[in-house]
Amino acid sequence: SNASQITLKSGATLTNFPANTPAFQAYGSGSNQTVSDATATKVTVFNTEQYDTGSMFADNRFTPTVAGKYFVYTNLYWDNGTVNDYHNGAAQIRKNGTNIAAPTNNWNASGGNAMGMHVGVVVEMNGSSDYVEIYVYQNTASGNSVTVYASQSLASFGAYKIIGA
Repeated sequence: SNASQITLKSGATLTNFPANTPAFQAYGSGSNQTVSDATATKVTVFNTEQYDTGSMFADNRFTPTVAGKYFVYTNLYWDNGTVNDYHNGAAQIRKNGTNIAAPTNNWNASGGNAMGMHVGVVVEMNGSSDYVEIYVYQNTASGNSVTVYASQSLASFGAYKIIGA
């Protein structure tokens, strides 16, 4: 039923509940990363795990061993310190190396000097060889590289299995 409370007899246990696992969340806490102009580059700043229920996150890559649909998300911030230098940029979620979510902020002409993005997508994973990674793309008028910041509030990457889907 839709009851909000379940009462169990003394000594009773509940087992085999579906859960949103495997799941993980990692964030940057070490060195910032430099990304060259007009280049999609794998983000490698996610060096601290808040949780990783199945030890399926390693080397900035999530490879779940349980098939199903997953919600995958990232939050990134980067800048190059040069005012009005951006043309466009994107935070990309890639499955097996192919973009599956890559919203782009496009100024069409030189714009600001910093960019932040949050991206999320539902993706089917096969439970054996599929993996997801985060990439960033940036393009500046000057050709300058940018800095992707490695801090808990500015760089995060996570995923969890969607139950019932």
